[in-house]
Amino acid sequence: MHMRIAALDDDAEQLALIETALSLSGYEVIAFAKGTELIHALARDSFDMILLDWEMPTINGLDVLRVIRTDLQMATPVMFITNRTSETDVILGLNEGADDYLAKPMRTGELLARVAALLRRTQGTQIGDTPLKLKHYLIDPISRSIQVNGDTVTLKPREFELALFLFRHAGELLSRAHILHNIWTQTEQANSRTLDTHISRLRRLLNLTATNGVRLSTIYSFGYRLDILDTV
Repeated sequence: MHMRIAALDDDAEQLALIETALSLSGYEVIAFAKGTELIHALARDSFDMILLDWEMPTINGLDVLRVIRTDLQMATPVMFITNRTSETDVILGLNEGADDYLAKPMRTGELLARVAALLRRTQGTQIGDTPLKLKHYLIDPISRSIQVNGDTVTLKPREFELALFLFRHAGELLSRAHILHNIWTQTEQANSRTLDTHISRLRRLLNLTATNGVRLSTIYSFGYRLDILDTV
């Protein structure tokens, strides 16, 4: 699975260091030099993790975090990479919704270890091959099979990858760009219409409705969200 990470820092050298280290480890990094740019991007895109510098001009990292947690109501894991590492600052950041801290000057080895650990902690078995059981659905990444109410549903390879991605990220707001990046390769001419067609087929083939304890919602001008319902 491709992981998309947004990184915010007004220090171009620091931002380049983060981008290089993570890219070489297989992550896709989208870099931002201004907090406002990241906030605008989050209104139309989604990421697996967000890295924030605290001390930023105009709008600082803590205020960006507040927008992420309160205004946008995103549960995306957030890690500060900052000089602000006093006990008071750490407590403040954690109380506002940060998941981890990395002190500057940053060591790239520690960055990679902390990113991997935070992804494991927040996504659990989502990044592994453990069968996924949600409501009336059983998804096995190894055999690449999906059962609905005990009956196996035959899907094309791309349809299976899309279904697996949606279920692994159940409850998350996923942008079209995020989904397309994970399911289609860069050389393929996939676009929003291609994605919408596949989503439509999955709705029908897997009966992604409240009857089976799920709801697949289209979020206008953004993307999709698969919710697991409590009523079934």
